[in-house]
Amino acid sequence: MIPDIVSLMTKNYSQPSRNSVKPRLTALSWLLILAIVSVIVLTLLMRYEISNRVQTESITTLITVFGGALVILLMMVLYFQMQNRREQLIEQTKDEFVSLVSHQLRTPLTSIHLFIEMLLDNNSDNLTKQQKDYLSNVQVSTARMVELITEFLNISKLELGQLEIKTQKLHLEDIVEANVSQIKPIAEKSNVKIVFEKPNLPSVDVEPNLYAHIVNNLLSNAIYYSPEGGTVNLILRKLPEGYQLDVSDMGIGIPEEAKAKLFQRFYRAENAKRTIGDGSGLGLYLVKKIIDTCKGRVWYESTEGQGSSFHVIIPISGMGTK
Repeated sequence: MIPDIVSLMTKNYSQPSRNSVKPRLTALSWLLILAIVSVIVLTLLMRYEISNRVQTESITTLITVFGGALVILLMMVLYFQMQNRREQLIEQTKDEFVSLVSHQLRTPLTSIHLFIEMLLDNNSDNLTKQQKDYLSNVQVSTARMVELITEFLNISKLELGQLEIKTQKLHLEDIVEANVSQIKPIAEKSNVKIVFEKPNLPSVDVEPNLYAHIVNNLLSNAIYYSPEGGTVNLILRKLPEGYQLDVSDMGIGIPEEAKAKLFQRFYRAENAKRTIGDGSGLGLYLVKKIIDTCKGRVWYESTEGQGSSFHVIIPISGMGTK
């Protein structure tokens, strides 16, 4: 793994992307042209207006000072561009490193999860209750780690533009219904009711795993942050703008100071941390990245202590193969 990481880091710093450098060189070129034109215009104006009253040395001094100021300005612009490019390269290297590590970790964790399943299924009669409880806890923790690593991997691929989206003609209501069925045991354990009236919509081009992640994240958040005895409502409908999914809960809501940061990576509101301590702060960030990649829209309404409503729209044309 170490040689791969070393070569990865070397590749990033020695071969910067042409697409990211080209716009900056163009902007710098325009700034240079503007500076040259400014010097020429200033020289002509000064010679035209005061050539009979001011000595040539004074005009030269003014031009020199003005030119020096422009040179300093250009150097500052170039410096900040270099700093910005360096930060982009560092960020890209971190994303590729996370992607590499996540990919390497997911396979052994998936194997551990499967072996625990086999132990619980095949040797359940030979295990004591305490041993079963231990294995069940390990299984839940392993599944959570696999889920978290998958989120890291998807985010890294989205950030690097490496996530391949292969769409299929599917019914969104079937994906939503499948996610509701999968998460229903968790909701029942928390005494939270899920209400979803399955509509009859036309099929649309969609990447099922990515759309399922959107549904699962919004639905699981609504359940986890709802009070016992609460209700979570899901509505899926077709609008002129696209296919809209609404997920509403009666939970803790979002504080005003958290609303501007809610879709940032790793961010979690303080009331969310108090309610559930082990959240990653990646779910909503990934939802936003997926929706942005698919040219859709995501927004919400929420009042602290009164619940939240999240809304997601994908275009009528679907998610689009990328």
